[in-house]
Amino acid sequence: MAKRTILLTGASGSMGNEAFLELLRRTDRLKPRLILRPSKINRKKFARYDGRDGVEIVWGDLTNPEDVKRAVAGVDVVLHPAAMISPAADRNPALAREINVGGTQNIIDAIKAEIGRAHG
Repeated sequence: MAKRTILLTGASGSMGNEAFLELLRRTDRLKPRLILRPSKINRKKFARYDGRDGVEIVWGDLTNPEDVKRAVAGVDVVLHPAAMISPAADRNPALAREINVGGTQNIIDAIKAEIGRAHG
């Protein structure tokens, strides 16, 4: 049986990182794919995982529809715990909305496009 590809957003956050660690424990049957902002911190934190045990990293941004389309392409499941939360969200509510609402809309749009492509 082929491994199911699971896209995970927010793997650098607290909840997302716990989900990532759980996916790592299941690489015998799952192929984790992450979309991560290409920040210095993320590149350093996730360098050891890129390509390891079938982990795939899409370096991109949830607010960029093209990055999200690349991340969603061919996945079986999307887990989306990514969010800008307090206190950063309180300091920059416009950016929080762009990430939390806009990023989620980009994921929804990419999933719809992927479904349409698969059935079309």
